[in-house]
Amino acid sequence: MTSASPAVTAIALASGAQTPAAQTPAAHCDVQVEAGGTFLQDAVAKATTGNRLCLGAGIHKGGFALDKSLTVVGVAGSIIEGSGRGSVLRIEDDGLAIRLEGLTIRGGNADAGGGLAIHGRGKVTIADCTFAANKAGMVGGGGLFARGGLLQLERCTFNGNDGRQGGAVLLAQALKAEFTRCTFTGNRGEQAGAIRATEGIELALKACSFVGNSGQDGAALRISGTKSRKPKISLDHCTIDAGTLINGPDIAGEVSARNSTLPQSWKSAALDDRGHNTWK
Repeated sequence: MTSASPAVTAIALASGAQTPAAQTPAAHCDVQVEAGGTFLQDAVAKATTGNRLCLGAGIHKGGFALDKSLTVVGVAGSIIEGSGRGSVLRIEDDGLAIRLEGLTIRGGNADAGGGLAIHGRGKVTIADCTFAANKAGMVGGGGLFARGGLLQLERCTFNGNDGRQGGAVLLAQALKAEFTRCTFTGNRGEQAGAIRATEGIELALKACSFVGNSGQDGAALRISGTKSRKPKISLDHCTIDAGTLINGPDIAGEVSARNSTLPQSWKSAALDDRGHNTWK
């Protein structure tokens, strides 16, 4: 029998046992992963479906795929960092259920999804994560690219990402997505500084903030689809500081807003005003 690596440690907790660790994320972990080297990639390779991996503070090397249903959770200072060549993390297989929580994902550079590239059609939940300083120059989605499946983000921050279509995020191909209490600041893109939405996606933005993003076609959002697949976007209690909404120009999506603070320029952008909006 081989001993467990000090960097990757399986934790077995007796049912109902009360220990000091019960007050920390580690109390609910199957695997603890220390920062450094390829420890995280090794832990993912050894994990079984449904495992919960808890990352220590420090820098964890990215550049690999999550190939099974897992939860990956960090503490303050848990960073997954790319090498500047390829996505920091990838999800490529269909049917997976993956949750990322409490992580900073930074330093990726790929054609699509410098930070996280979701190509598989499954369910991905991301909570309390930061996507920073990622790039996607060829296709887009500097921080995040996703197509198909279900995507849910809660309390996430996108800061200083750069992508051709969607400096922060590119969403495509009948994806259903919900972003709640997310913040977009200082992202840059040729088509949409923050979010580029295409091809029949359904996107709900709830209590999200867009500040200081820049793009030639839509500082915050650019939306367009095909004749058979129009995007549907709803904003509720969102704040957008400035810039235009580009809806179309060929095939416009369905965009509605309520209880939100929006730029005056959005009034002429095929927007369905659902009421209680503030125009500035």
